[in-house]
Formats: sequence, structure tokens, C-alpha cells
Amino acid sequence: MSLLLLLFSLAQAAEPAANSPAMTAYLQQIQRRVDASWVERLKNIPRRQIGTDQAYKVVLRLDLDQTGRVQTVSVLRSSGSEVVDQALLDALRTTGGFGMVPEGSGFSVDFTFQVAMTVPILAVTLPLPIV
Repeated sequence: MSLLLLLFSLAQAAEPAANSPAMTAYLQQIQRRVDASWVERLKNIPRRQIGTDQAYKVVLRLDLDQTGRVQTVSVLRSSGSEVVDQALLDALRTTGGFGMVPEGSGFSVDFTFQVAMTVPILAVTLPLPIV
């Protein structure tokens, strides 16, 4: 039986320039790339290590330079699962840089990544007996 991963993430930049449309699009690009990589990693972790019907939330602070490379990553809030947290950190490391920052200078951003892992319920309908 396969596991269904429901992913949700938010970004909040620490600088006012993050409110520009270009910066919003840039943050969304980071989210999509990290989310996709994280989900692939979670799919490869044995279920006994992360469980099913679990929800995890990780809050990270990324410090990016002007080229979009991650300089530092801080875990502001752990999910409570070292395996889940490490999968997210590995996903972040393998995405490489994110391209030039639209505003031209480095910045810090807090991301909240959430994932819910559930086993899909298969509905089976049986014919009712005619009485």
C-alpha cells in the first residue's frame, strides 16, 4: 500500500523587499523545488521510521546570498522526527542555488514546511441483497 504525502509550505521573508511580485515569485520557486525534493526523499524512507497518519511541521531559516546560494540553514522548530528533519535538510542541500535574488542582495527567509502522511482509504462498494 502506498503512502499519500500532502505537502504545505509557507515562506516569510525578514525584509520588506520580499513583498514585491518578483520576490514573491522567487520564494515560490524555492518552495516548489524544496517541496518536490523533500517529498521524493520521504517516499524512500521506510514507513516504520516515520509512521503513517502522521503530520510533521518544520520551520527553517535560510540565509541566501545575492546569487541565491544557501549560506546557512537553521532549524527554528523541529518536526520531532530526526529522520523527517534530515530529509528536509538533505533536500535543501541538493537543490543547489536558486538563481539570482531579484532584489539584488542576500536576505534571510523563514520557511514553514508541513507534510501529512496518510494511507489512502480505498472505498469498496458491495451490492446490497434484494429482499
